[in-house]
Amino acid sequence: MPIDPPPTMATRRVTSLPLTAQATVEGSIILAGVCSLFAGTLGAVAWVIGDNATSGFELVSIILAIAATGTGGLAAVCRNPLGVAIGGGGATLLVGDALDLVGRQLGADGGSGSLATTDDKLLVAAGVVGLVAIATGFGSLQADDERRVASRAARGGGGSAGAAVALVGFVPVFAIAVIMRADETQDALQIGALSAYVVVGVVIAVGGLRGGRPVIASVVAACVHLPIWVGLAKGQSDATIAVWIGLAALVAVAALGLTCAQASRVPTNHQDRQAVDQAELIPAWFAKPVGSVPGQWAADPFGRFESRYWNGEQWTEHVLSNGAAATDPI
Repeated sequence: MPIDPPPTMATRRVTSLPLTAQATVEGSIILAGVCSLFAGTLGAVAWVIGDNATSGFELVSIILAIAATGTGGLAAVCRNPLGVAIGGGGATLLVGDALDLVGRQLGADGGSGSLATTDDKLLVAAGVVGLVAIATGFGSLQADDERRVASRAARGGGGSAGAAVALVGFVPVFAIAVIMRADETQDALQIGALSAYVVVGVVIAVGGLRGGRPVIASVVAACVHLPIWVGLAKGQSDATIAVWIGLAALVAVAALGLTCAQASRVPTNHQDRQAVDQAELIPAWFAKPVGSVPGQWAADPFGRFESRYWNGEQWTEHVLSNGAAATDPI
């Protein structure tokens, strides 16, 4: 005989995300991946056909950014949300380089801001597409988290480590302002460089506050910019303290971001996500709890809540999450 759950439990009805909405989420993940791939390709072509007058440390950053947007984009196209975060973090360098280039053109051309060469145009295009990839990526990750977890409170956000990531992420913005003031850089160049690091700071902050997969974008963004700051530390003499503070901030973002991602309850790698996907697809008649007895609460085989009630014959609509009871029709 099936046994119903205790009747004293107050429940609220929760409707699962429709299949059409799930398809929309996966479509946005794929779109973000395509944008990341396209941005990385444009950036790579721009660097290959350009004058390549970059230092060794800048070159390392460029390679890391192109690798991140490429591998992350491919993973996202394969519907892995972690690839969205990796690609978005790498795209921050392309967006920053595009803004920096526009600032340089404004300073060099007396305010006309013309892009004379093909590689300049490609780099700006890479920045625009990269910005789309970042915006689309964060939106798809938020929607995917909502699809897999009953509430944001259950996921816990980024916590104290995420808040620290968000705060420290803006330190390089102030550091670069001090460096450029010490070098007496033109106003147009200052605007371009500062805008670039504001974008980096925003991406790091959003990722840190959300936690889970989005904070991986913060980590990648910090890592792709680290070589540039190492180069500044080796060659800067007028604002050495500011350079080292900016460098230390990026290292702290990477370390705190990894801590935040590890503490998050949302799977951050492909293997864990596959396990969740498989759990969601297990038929109710097959997912019998181990050592089952009539009338017991057990782990939700569908992965949508912490526990689901097994009445001795089948899984029921009664679920629990963080001690709160609800109903979730199967």
